Amino acid sequence: MRTLILDFDGNAATYAVICALRPESSFLGITRTPGPARSTATSSLLDASFPLAPVPRQFPADPRTPLFAERTAEWVEGVAQICRENGIDALMPSSDMQVVALATHEELWREAGVLDAPVPSARAAIDALDKLVA
Repeated sequence: MRTLILDFDGNAATYAVICALRPESSFLGITRTPGPARSTATSSLLDASFPLAPVPRQFPADPRTPLFAERTAEWVEGVAQICRENGIDALMPSSDMQVVALATHEELWREAGVLDAPVPSARAAIDALDKLVA
């Protein structure tokens, strides 16, 4: 398995994910905020780190609204490009915003060759964040 961890600003739990995935991954990469690599992105357990602007942090009640959909599509296309160029077949998101973006634009990362990602349907991802659905 060639795995890409989608980091969320050096999330402290990310290092535990790196340690858990390393034995199962022939390649283990991580995205990071553009600029000098720091924190978990410099771990010797990683094969590579990739600069990628973060997914938008705020979204409307329905993330499929045109502006948000456009901004998240750009982020997912960045993820897909990294996957295509590096033969990535598994994604590991680390925030709810990443899950919603990936769920909303599943076709982009699937077309890039990703076979595995813990991402529900777009409707389920949106409903999980909607406090009024329950």
